[in-house]
Amino acid sequence: MVSANVNRLFGGQGSYNSWASLKDSCPHSAMLTLNNKWHKQNALSTEVECQEFVYGLVRLAKPEVCLETGSYLGDMSEAIGRALMENGSGILHTCETDERLVPQVVKRTQHLPVIVHPCEGVEVIRDSAEPFDLAFIDSWWMPVRMAEVEAVVSRITPRGWLLLHDTCQNYGALHDWVEALGDWRSVVVQTPYGLSVFQQGKPDWSYRGREVRLAEGGSEAGRCVS
Repeated sequence: MVSANVNRLFGGQGSYNSWASLKDSCPHSAMLTLNNKWHKQNALSTEVECQEFVYGLVRLAKPEVCLETGSYLGDMSEAIGRALMENGSGILHTCETDERLVPQVVKRTQHLPVIVHPCEGVEVIRDSAEPFDLAFIDSWWMPVRMAEVEAVVSRITPRGWLLLHDTCQNYGALHDWVEALGDWRSVVVQTPYGLSVFQQGKPDWSYRGREVRLAEGGSEAGRCVS
């Protein structure tokens, strides 16, 4: 059974139907189950649970400028876009080189803070005037991903996030390469495909002991306890 959170994350039953209908253009149109635990729209899509995870991270970390490489059908593009919309600020730059898929992603994200680029990720990274607070790297094959990772590591903001998909499959070398740079903290989420989650630099502990004002009226204050 697909997670009950999917409908909530993707805007209710009507929106979920629209989200799911994009798989019809793919020859592998049935929902795939991996090890009776994880779910995918088709053989090439990102796991539903991975989309939920990244959605939650964006809601929690509040990144302003996000990057996704390899939009495909727009599953992750929509997840990140909806999280940014609910945050009330932020933009996602996503890219796809298959010109047949780009219009689908554009249509799917047209009401979200998402810009779809019909090019490779290195071009988006190179042309961006701003650094990235979060980057999700999921392009098609190793040379492209390696070039994207090499280009983006120096463009991630302090304490920003770098997410590498498929590192339990064919792209584990990317995890090892970033980890060897020495200025990244990481964890590998062990799934059949794998997700490496890197954060740049050390934590900012300046919030310890700082008063936190509540939004309602601002008259009450809590204290962040270390």
